[in-house]
Amino acid sequence: MEYIVGMRLSKDRLSEVQREHLISQFADVLGKLNGNQARMFYEELFGYEEKEIFAKRLAIVLMLNEGRSCYSIAQRLKVSETTVAKLFERYERKEFSNIIESLTKSKKNYTDLLILIDSILTVGGIMPRRNYIIKAKRKR
Repeated sequence: MEYIVGMRLSKDRLSEVQREHLISQFADVLGKLNGNQARMFYEELFGYEEKEIFAKRLAIVLMLNEGRSCYSIAQRLKVSETTVAKLFERYERKEFSNIIESLTKSKKNYTDLLILIDSILTVGGIMPRRNYIIKAKRKR
């Protein structure tokens, strides 16, 4: 039995066609939302743990894109090295190219997102600042 944080995933699974249709409709709805509507959608739909998982996955992808090692990412985000390694394999296969392309279209927004991730990690007391953001700014 598979689990989604806080709830059990039914053993009666959707067919691949049903799943793809549902995802397509979901993407269409999200694509029509403005920033505030998207935030409210996200806030209302996902639970605390799901939001944290989403944020950590996004942070992992961005940190991989910035050249961070799997070990340092796992340590900084307090996730397992296995989790990071699995996402790294997908990153190497270019499975996150659309996400990275979308986020890096605006260098300012991308850098702001990296700074936010860094501030969450450092201000939250997880790790001391390592200046990887400053290096990222120089590369761009």
